[in-house]
Amino acid sequence: MRRGSKFLLVVAVLLSSIAAMAQLQLAMEGGAEKTISQAQFQKLPHQTLTVINPHSKKQEKYEGVLLRTLLDQVAVPSGEALRGPEMRDIVVVSAKDGYKVVLALAETDPIFQPNQVLVADTVDGKPLDDKRGPLQLVVPQDQRPARWVRMVTSISIRRTP
Repeated sequence: MRRGSKFLLVVAVLLSSIAAMAQLQLAMEGGAEKTISQAQFQKLPHQTLTVINPHSKKQEKYEGVLLRTLLDQVAVPSGEALRGPEMRDIVVVSAKDGYKVVLALAETDPIFQPNQVLVADTVDGKPLDDKRGPLQLVVPQDQRPARWVRMVTSISIRRTP
């Protein structure tokens, strides 16, 4: 393979991986679906959370969009409308590597808990690296970071039986 062809192949692979990483899929079971591009994500209201990273035991400052704000994009009930059958809804956050975690929908709503679950795109003022990003779920109230999903690709809302 010629040098120019190798360069074009590398560029094509990089561009395809960037394009794949630059989208977040949101879906409500039996309801709305939405794809949010990286540019759209940047336009959403951002919050900053300073937390102690449970792995490194160091203070980190994450910036991103509250999970609740993203759920609003697909009309997920919140506040006083979150009652009855919606109380058994779960939020499934999936990663590029297949890892998935679940949060109760009520855990994401400030009327139930003062949690600030964040879908972060920066840490300490820098974009998340390839190992963590482009998006990472940060669940600061968890004492063990098992639900701090790296490489978030989709968020779906499902009803449990």
